[in-house]
Amino acid sequence: MPYFIFRLFGNNHPKENGFCAQIARPESTSLKSNISLYSLNRLVALPFITALIIAIIFSAQISRAQDVGFSQFYAAPLYLNPAFAGQTECGRISLQYRNQWPGIGNAFRTYKLSYDQHLPTINSGFGFQAMQDRQGGGVFNRTAFAAFFASQVQLGQRSTLSGGIKAGALQDALNWEALQFPDKLSNGISNERPPDAATRLSPDLSTGIMFSVDEVMFAGISADHLNRPHMSLFGQDDRQLPIRWTLHAGVNINTSDRRYGVREDQSLLIQPNMLFLQQGNFRQFNAGLYLSKYPFVAGSWFRHTFETADALQVMIGLTTGGVAIGYSYDITVSGLGLNAGGAHEISLSWELCVERDTKRKIRAIKAPVF
Repeated sequence: MPYFIFRLFGNNHPKENGFCAQIARPESTSLKSNISLYSLNRLVALPFITALIIAIIFSAQISRAQDVGFSQFYAAPLYLNPAFAGQTECGRISLQYRNQWPGIGNAFRTYKLSYDQHLPTINSGFGFQAMQDRQGGGVFNRTAFAAFFASQVQLGQRSTLSGGIKAGALQDALNWEALQFPDKLSNGISNERPPDAATRLSPDLSTGIMFSVDEVMFAGISADHLNRPHMSLFGQDDRQLPIRWTLHAGVNINTSDRRYGVREDQSLLIQPNMLFLQQGNFRQFNAGLYLSKYPFVAGSWFRHTFETADALQVMIGLTTGGVAIGYSYDITVSGLGLNAGGAHEISLSWELCVERDTKRKIRAIKAPVF
């Protein structure tokens, strides 16, 4: 068994956010077991809804690997739900960096870059995203690239529905030479068999929908990995990524004028939010709220994995001139303890507005920035 796997999983704890690593505790002495438009016409919404329903059939299959989990999940809107593509008045660049368990040493580091843009003439939006998750100091890397398309329709005077799709690819890469096996440490040579290939590339499909009422409330559901990509480096095609289901919802409470909704930038907003995530046998629930008074934002969340309390998340942010900068820290409350160092996360987004879009026919969904 590689040395860094002993470091990350010797006490049999999952990742701090509840997600297991892509390289999990082996089932045997070998590693191979676990390396594992929406258009203007409302009827076009049916493919998105149908895809979600079909995905339910497969979502009960057993999980062997889970995805990255961001604490500032609204700072990663496309990753959270493809229906967020173009839900802004301008073009938007988003960057995110997450360092999880720094006390262990290069355990999990994640980098994300995305861009999305509204298309006012067809009430739609598009986007692109690139992300890399580096595990064990780069011993195992997962890289993802994706394109997004979403469209929005008016359901009534106050309510809207948005649907989105994602098409992309995932690549897993293993640096076999960087692994240190016990027999190599004692004998100078290892009998462990390397994988059939050091990398594997697989297509990846996702979809999602969101519903909103004015600037008062919103709710969405997304399904990632609809095609259940085959990710085994040893040619074991039964090793597939399970579908990641995400349900999220929030309310905007304007305390300045004692009404619901976002009225003025100077309003004091309370934004209660929740997120439920399920991927295979893993389930996670986040509940918390944001306090926002321009240009400052503060928030706190509690993350629970149903089996155990996991972490208390705290964040602070600044939004001004179309730029939003946020920092969050996960305070571990699970059995892993504080020695692992929690998780640091930094986000930066920039709305590229020369002038505000005056052609938008349907109001953008008002979700938190972070």
